[in-house]
Amino acid sequence: MKSSLYFFLVLTVALTSRASQDRAMPWNAVTLEFGFNIGGDPTAKGTVHIANPGQTITELTVNWNDTKFDVPSTEFSIVPQPQLQTLKVLYGSFYGGVHDNAAYLIVELRFGQPTLGEYPRAQFLFSSGRYQDLRITTRTSETTWEDTVKLPGEVAKRGGTTTLLLPDTTQAVTPSKETPEKVSK
Repeated sequence: MKSSLYFFLVLTVALTSRASQDRAMPWNAVTLEFGFNIGGDPTAKGTVHIANPGQTITELTVNWNDTKFDVPSTEFSIVPQPQLQTLKVLYGSFYGGVHDNAAYLIVELRFGQPTLGEYPRAQFLFSSGRYQDLRITTRTSETTWEDTVKLPGEVAKRGGTTTLLLPDTTQAVTPSKETPEKVSK
């Protein structure tokens, strides 16, 4: 009788703990409102809508200051397995006369499989009244990332490499064995 009761208690505890585990639901689409009071302008606001019913993005639309931007569907094939929960909206303005200090907006998210513990980053750039390009950044070593740029309707091209400079550890200072009073100046 005791063994039956013991078995019943173990089974009940196991089933209760299994039933109380939360699991994330997959996201099929996200609509995000952003920008209220950007740069002190209370009217600067917008929305991003991104759809991902499977393993690829099927739609990316930005409405920003009464302008609608649609990213062509041809741009999404190089962004597999998008992680919609990592979606960010970034903004700023270009420096200098070449771009006439134009404002820009970036829709960023992580995607694919991690390299060296970091998922690749996709950045969709919008400025001057249109979608400009897609920039992909992939980690290639502990201190370097490779950039790829895809212009609308064109093949993705390597854009360059970013390197994080670490402090020079070969010139490490060895502490003196003398007491501070005996160190010569």
